[in-house]
Amino acid sequence: MHQLAVQLASRYQAVGATADFDEASQLCQKVLQLTDPKETHRTDTLHTLSCLLGYRHQRTRQTADLNQAIQYGQELLQVPALDAAQRASAMNHLALCLRKRFQEEASTPDIVEAVHFAREASVTCPEGDTNRTKYLDDLALLLFENHAAMDTQELLAEAMSVAHKAILDSPPCQADRMVLLTHLAKAHHVQYQRKGGVSDLEMAIRLYEDSKGLARPKSPEATSRSYSLGAAYLDRFRRTHSGADLKVAMKEASLAVYGTLADHPERADRLVGLGIVYRESYLRTGITSDLEEATRLFQAAVDSTDPTNAGWPGHVHHLGGAHLDRYIARTRGSSWELAARLVREAVDLTPADHLDQASRLETLAHIYKAGLPEDASSSDMAIQLFQEAVNASPPGHTSRASRLHNLGLEYEARYRKLRGPTDLATATRIFHDALHDAWSNIHARLAAGKDLTFLLAHAGDWNGATETAEVVINLMPSLTPVSLGYADKKRLLLQFGNFASDAAAIALNAGQSPFQALQLLELGRGILAGSLSELYTDVSELSQRHPDIAARYTRLRNEVDNRARSAETPRVVHQGQPDFTFASTAKIQANKFYEAGKAFEGISAEIRNLPGFQDFLLPPNEHMVKGAAEQGPLIAINTSRYRCDAILVTKNEIRALPLPSLQMGDIEGRIRRGEIGRLSTLSWLWKTVTSPILDALGYTQPFLHHDSGTSSWPHVWWIPTGSLSKFPLHAAGVYGDPAVKMGQSSSGPVPNQTVLDRVMSSYSTSIKTIIHIRSDSSTAVIATSGMGKVPGTAILLAMEITPNQPRLPHAKNEISHLIPLCTSMDLEPVIPVPLKEGVMSDLASGRCRIFHFAEHGHTDPVDALESYLCLGDSSTSQYGIEYERLKVADLWKLNLRDDGRPPPFLAYLSACSTGDVEDARSAQESIHLIGSFQGAGFRHVIGTLWEVNDALCVDMARLTYEELSKGDAENDEAVCKGLHMAMRELRGRWLQKILARAETIEETNSSRSLSQDGFPRKVMLCDDSDEEDGEATDVPFWIPYVHFGV
Repeated sequence: MHQLAVQLASRYQAVGATADFDEASQLCQKVLQLTDPKETHRTDTLHTLSCLLGYRHQRTRQTADLNQAIQYGQELLQVPALDAAQRASAMNHLALCLRKRFQEEASTPDIVEAVHFAREASVTCPEGDTNRTKYLDDLALLLFENHAAMDTQELLAEAMSVAHKAILDSPPCQADRMVLLTHLAKAHHVQYQRKGGVSDLEMAIRLYEDSKGLARPKSPEATSRSYSLGAAYLDRFRRTHSGADLKVAMKEASLAVYGTLADHPERADRLVGLGIVYRESYLRTGITSDLEEATRLFQAAVDSTDPTNAGWPGHVHHLGGAHLDRYIARTRGSSWELAARLVREAVDLTPADHLDQASRLETLAHIYKAGLPEDASSSDMAIQLFQEAVNASPPGHTSRASRLHNLGLEYEARYRKLRGPTDLATATRIFHDALHDAWSNIHARLAAGKDLTFLLAHAGDWNGATETAEVVINLMPSLTPVSLGYADKKRLLLQFGNFASDAAAIALNAGQSPFQALQLLELGRGILAGSLSELYTDVSELSQRHPDIAARYTRLRNEVDNRARSAETPRVVHQGQPDFTFASTAKIQANKFYEAGKAFEGISAEIRNLPGFQDFLLPPNEHMVKGAAEQGPLIAINTSRYRCDAILVTKNEIRALPLPSLQMGDIEGRIRRGEIGRLSTLSWLWKTVTSPILDALGYTQPFLHHDSGTSSWPHVWWIPTGSLSKFPLHAAGVYGDPAVKMGQSSSGPVPNQTVLDRVMSSYSTSIKTIIHIRSDSSTAVIATSGMGKVPGTAILLAMEITPNQPRLPHAKNEISHLIPLCTSMDLEPVIPVPLKEGVMSDLASGRCRIFHFAEHGHTDPVDALESYLCLGDSSTSQYGIEYERLKVADLWKLNLRDDGRPPPFLAYLSACSTGDVEDARSAQESIHLIGSFQGAGFRHVIGTLWEVNDALCVDMARLTYEELSKGDAENDEAVCKGLHMAMRELRGRWLQKILARAETIEETNSSRSLSQDGFPRKVMLCDDSDEEDGEATDVPFWIPYVHFGV
């Protein structure tokens, strides 16, 4: 009778026929009536009845069935005839039943009791019993869930210990091993979330991957592992901000949702998991369709979850958070009241000691902050909720610094309204705690540190502000590890804007040395370009002394750089059935990139432990900085709200020159009014910036002996910061007033009051860039022996007609002048078809020495990485209806320093605005076309700060190349000198024509002549005589040309 009941129970489990359940239940009841309590049949029957009720509960979700199953399980343990194996089996079965009730009712006593019985089962089980591994596995799972409910480190440690033991006991490839790996991965994942240890997160990902590898593709087990993997990669994204990790998280979470049946008990959790990834994508990109998809997924999870289910508060919280985002974004149909109601419900339903209560309190605080009037009561409410969120975040939690930062911001806001000294002191203390919370997310720590710096400066504590700024800037490399793609680095760095300049100014106010201020400036800006130049530091000495290590470093460097340049971080979105193959490929790439970055950082530290290489890849010391000024002074102009200074570096000293007349408001005002290129601005630059600097350096008189064949012009390097980088420092000077007629009464330019007449000028993004490029032994081959000594090509690009752009009638004429000049330098002129693929190939060929571009370009006003040079169309013809774009982002992907070949020498960008940055946040990183060509590997780049005249471009290029082609032009100095002499020549022509025509020139004609479409190198219409002369007569288009290089 019992055997028949067992068979019927098995069939009911598989098919679900009610008749099978009823008959099996009746048979079991008869056996219980007919057997003595001590008989073995009674033991087996109680177990069968308990299992049978459990099967029905899985289908009906009736609590009564589960309670009855637990009751039979407890009764089974009272049977005295149980042997050790039977008792262990009974206790483990009861533990699992109690676990099920805990999952549905969130009853903590149930999970505590379940752990007790599971422990007893693992201890009672006889040695050699094949079920021992399963009992250990179940115990680990229960300990993990008990920890989640009660948040005790002892439970988590025990769970990990038990799981490790079970894995060691289980044979490879067994199904139990797959489950154990998953449980252990979950334990490490929770350990990471609890303590922030990166090694735990890496171990969790590795174990999840191993577990999924044992599962059959597209099976329920594989789907479950995809859900866990998605959550782990999302946590790594939150730590690294790598778009590659977010992409993998999206794909894995999508696989989990699309592989889960509609009635699966975990479908709601997986919908939430995918929704969280979409919300992170929205927070990263601002694309509202991602937010709408997240909201839809959260709503679907709520709709499919019973309000009594333990997961209900979490699902409601995420839905409320999405509605908060919709309210802040002013999305149609958004409702603050709905967001507040949902999150308040989640908070009320969550036990105070639950791990997720902190995040729910934090969301509720943001809701009150966003929707209530800004008064004392709303501020007090936000502070109370943020404080509760901090209190609920255990020390070491990865989000603790973020919650501290939010709390500190509220105290600071209340201080600025009410001026209470207690609020100021509290905000200061909280920001300090957040900055120094070592286990927390680095981005949150840096944000808190930045605010603490400014708060201390506001209070006049310059020493404290300087100490804090040093901590922040020294932590910034952790924000952008070598394994992070350049687009992701740029996105993170832009959030810190002008901080390095403010830090340098604060240090000077604190009485720190000019070198210490310069160090802060150098470490905190130009990080993106600096990471490239540092990667390709000269390793020739390392190769001689430690060839094996040098070879390993070079291999890892190339792997990291190639991956960083090629890493794309587009909008992460997925519609429809996920691509399993793509998910696997993206995951492999993300992990290889991450591991390569770790290995590179490891070998860099290994090299620094070698004798004589202790400074390897570290910032330059004071001696190295002074050495960089051997060929001429380096002038870092720091602009800040606190003060403006020039830090002057010569081979003998580093000193700070205050610039009291230079104010941030004046800089921004001239930009806002479009006055950058006006003659009045050149005069203002001279009086406030360049004249005091040149006088301090001893360049007080014009350089009279400037015959290019016999002279050696003084050479300075300008390193402007922030928005000042838009201004033509090299052209600053006092010129005749253009508002009066030019003639006998006109003063013209005053020779003693122009930069062009005292020194020749180069620019650089930083001093460390100059040091790294000069130290590269491969580039020094060209610099010392000349381009002609290294066989190569001059790539010359010109397009008279570009689709949808103004015609450039002089572009081809410009190239025709350069062909014989390049030939005279022993370079082979190459005029390629102006298509992106071919141009990129020519640049990367290893033979390019000069790249000359005479076409249109565009500066993107929002994203500097999207600025581009216009090329032909690959889909129709080179003059088709559209044009290709050679973007800054494309140039970052080039690696022109590879394989030991000399990198290209000069990029001449004869287009407009190639050195301009419309996005003010990108100014500190110098993310423009000129900087991108330098980052790609060019030693020198000539470009422009704004629009230039098509006709004048011909003369500027011809005169510059004529100087280059002379006998003394076979070195670095020749590039700057060539452009300098060309500018002086064209400036002279401009002045002569103004005097000759004796016409009144309105100052507005000396402006940049900006237009709405923003396309560079526009045609400037002139009369016929001007067209024949090859230049416009009254607009000083010689001004915006600049040289970046060594």
